[in-house]
Amino acid sequence: MDRIQSSVSFRELTKYELVKALDILKQAYRVLSKQMVVKGLLPSPDLVYHLTHYEIGQIIRNRNPLLITKAIKRQRLYPKWNKIRFPEVTFGVPLPESEADQPGDLIDKVCVGTAACAGTVKARACVIRSIKEIDQLQAGDILITVSTDIGWSPYFPILSGIVTELGGLISHGAVVAREYGLPCIVGVREATKVFRTGDVVVLSGSTGRIGKASNFLEVL
Repeated sequence: MDRIQSSVSFRELTKYELVKALDILKQAYRVLSKQMVVKGLLPSPDLVYHLTHYEIGQIIRNRNPLLITKAIKRQRLYPKWNKIRFPEVTFGVPLPESEADQPGDLIDKVCVGTAACAGTVKARACVIRSIKEIDQLQAGDILITVSTDIGWSPYFPILSGIVTELGGLISHGAVVAREYGLPCIVGVREATKVFRTGDVVVLSGSTGRIGKASNFLEVL
């Protein structure tokens, strides 16, 4: 047990150092992008996020205008690309999910996932797909999202429940929900499409079900 516990702590330390190193790299690229704008190599600093490391070097050395054009096109297409969904588990070449996979007839039905923390709660649903939309969250809400990470942790204390489309029993959302004793289910496919912010829903962290309050008995 001692060796297992120390291994877990080393795992967390490794994650910490990796995140720290990546943050330093991000800051360095941000500083570089501003310098490139000053030198007339980039039209805007945000364009650096749409270039590879190799391409940045080519622009600095050769002032390649074709790469600038390519980056501008990528920046324009990014909002569309960012909405493309892929299956959680794939075999072979990953293929995006079809638009035909919309919930449709699931709108008034109960969704099922993996029970991660027991408890039943009835509250307003807040459906957000990105932490950038966190301003929609209200105290007492049941958060319904794709997945969570450390950036979401400060908001857990005001929640009454958590539902994620991705993740398992040891995913971030499940672990933190158990720490706060919040009813939680994970792996609920299409949850962000089935429910809407403002819906009154019932979440059972014991049965792994969530549905609108009108389907209370089905949830239980």
